[in-house]
Amino acid sequence: MQAEDLFEVKVQIIQRMQVLDPTGDWMRQGARALDSPNSATGESSLKRLNSFLDELDRDCDTCVTSIIKQIPNQ
Repeated sequence: MQAEDLFEVKVQIIQRMQVLDPTGDWMRQGARALDSPNSATGESSLKRLNSFLDELDRDCDTCVTSIIKQIPNQ
């Protein structure tokens, strides 16, 4: 179940970021960057991805910038 949840959250993040940051390569590099198993703080991928999604739900420019900085190679 967690693998399916991870995939669905990644798809949502990539789709939103493609619109919000059209200069980024979200389908390739962004998708690979989101595959990191754990964050620097050790939290799980699903928890980390959900926090990115929560930031996007707030729909603000600073949230997008924050996400771009947190995702390497983007």
